[in-house]
Amino acid sequence: MTLLGRALKYGYSNTRVKGMEAKLLDPATLQRIGKASGMSEIIALLYETDYKQSLTEFGGLNAKAALIDFAINKNLAEHMETLVKITPKDEQSLMRILVARWDLYNVKLAIEAKSRGNAFESIAAYLIDRGPFNSELIKQAIEKKTIDELFDFLRQNSPKEYIEILQKAKGTYISEKSALAAANEIDKGMYKLLADASEKMMKRHHNAAKIAKMQIDMQNIITAIRAKLAGKAYSQISQDIIDKGNITKQEFAKAYGEKDLQSMLSALRLRLQGSAEDLTKLEINLKRQMLNKSVRIVRNSVLSFATLAAYIYMKELEVISLRLAIKAKQYGIGEEELEQMLA
Repeated sequence: MTLLGRALKYGYSNTRVKGMEAKLLDPATLQRIGKASGMSEIIALLYETDYKQSLTEFGGLNAKAALIDFAINKNLAEHMETLVKITPKDEQSLMRILVARWDLYNVKLAIEAKSRGNAFESIAAYLIDRGPFNSELIKQAIEKKTIDELFDFLRQNSPKEYIEILQKAKGTYISEKSALAAANEIDKGMYKLLADASEKMMKRHHNAAKIAKMQIDMQNIITAIRAKLAGKAYSQISQDIIDKGNITKQEFAKAYGEKDLQSMLSALRLRLQGSAEDLTKLEINLKRQMLNKSVRIVRNSVLSFATLAAYIYMKELEVISLRLAIKAKQYGIGEEELEQMLA
């Protein structure tokens, strides 16, 4: 595509996403949040940022600590929905797949509530009223007589990309009678969807495909680490390793055979700070590595789909860092250690 063609296609969306990037929290703000004396001060600091609107919906300056996480999640999902809307129309289906995990957040809440016999009101405050599964649709789903009918209703009102995922989740729920198992099936389906999309993007959006494959790698790495810590054999998790990432399933199988966790990570060419057993810190470390690689990939990309895709990981990293800063005192993380993790 010519430069003029790219300007006509991506000029508006890339300008909008640069404006969204400008509102991301800077390191200094995250440090101030991490050093805050309590939740009241943290909320006051966030009230001066892009999170103000989401906090307002959960009680504003008087919001309860338990609801802060939902306010953060709401802000994230709303930005992902905006990203889909500003993406050129012929590529919105691809972007929808890249943000699928937030589209299906409400669905997992609904399945959990219905399985427990809880009414819509039990999750109403936690729902993200955006995307294909908004609050009204979830309300109608939960009001169905049975959980089977809930699954069928959601599938009938789902974007085509998610129909098969919901069908498999229903089958898993029927066989295991577990909302958690159904949610895990949804997560697995989302990453398989992402894997297929990354393959389709390789020719038209090579850089964006590379970034998507990094997301698949990270999910696979977390799966492998958890299994390694639990002492599971590779055969027990092979079906959970998603194909089509940058790291092949064969490479995962070979690395998993290493004698210990650190050796496995070395075989996967990962350089991690601190203990790999701390999954919270590990996820932040992996996200930061992904972000840095993403930035390098798109640094010379001008007027492109990749510029839009990179924002997903910038925003997600911000949310992870923000949650860590808020919970630092609860986890007993010292200021010096927190600064190193947020650097």
